[in-house]
Amino acid sequence: MPQMLNVLYAFTPSDVSNVTSVDSYLTFFLQLTLFFGLGFLLPIIVLMLNAVGLLSGSRLISSWRWIILGAFVFGAVATPSGDPIGMTVIAIPMILLMLIAVGVALLNDKRRERRLSRSGTAQWQDDELSPIDE
Repeated sequence: MPQMLNVLYAFTPSDVSNVTSVDSYLTFFLQLTLFFGLGFLLPIIVLMLNAVGLLSGSRLISSWRWIILGAFVFGAVATPSGDPIGMTVIAIPMILLMLIAVGVALLNDKRRERRLSRSGTAQWQDDELSPIDE
């Protein structure tokens, strides 16, 4: 953060003084840390939900539109200004990380299916009743 302020202060013209209050600096730093921390931990949370079996990879693929929309909405909220470039700069890495998380979730689902079929404890994936012989 101090290096970032030095770079930003370098854009200040020579005849203008630039004063930053501690309150605005801490607010900016905490908001930046909070938004990026939450945004980039979301793929890890998705992987944890997949690891315990609450969220499947196929479910993630079917909701790819919502993932992209959520990344752009998060990018719009996280940027201090309302410009679309800043929103896109935040949303694209989040989308890429979510794509990696979806790929890992699909691999985990395939690994889980192979293990269940090998052990003979595979469960039915559908909600249909089996026919009863009378």
